[in-house]
Amino acid sequence: MAKTRKVQVTFDEESFDQIVEMAQREGKKLAGVVREAVEKYAVGPESERTKHEALRELLSLEPSPPPKDYRDWKREYGARKTKGQAKKS
Repeated sequence: MAKTRKVQVTFDEESFDQIVEMAQREGKKLAGVVREAVEKYAVGPESERTKHEALRELLSLEPSPPPKDYRDWKREYGARKTKGQAKKS
């Protein structure tokens, strides 16, 4: 299980009441509703931005010619993949 951290948030009375009503309506705990909101509006978009940046970078690469022999490509890909995994360790 991932390590969790606790944070304290203060809401004005009207916002708090709306969040409590939403939690009750959805059969969820108050903390769960707040956590979902943070994930949807803060954490999720950051993840999407990272994916979009990676895609833009990938699409900006110069095209490369297809391999003449699939076995050569497979051998080179395997070697590069192994190097990449060694760097992560």
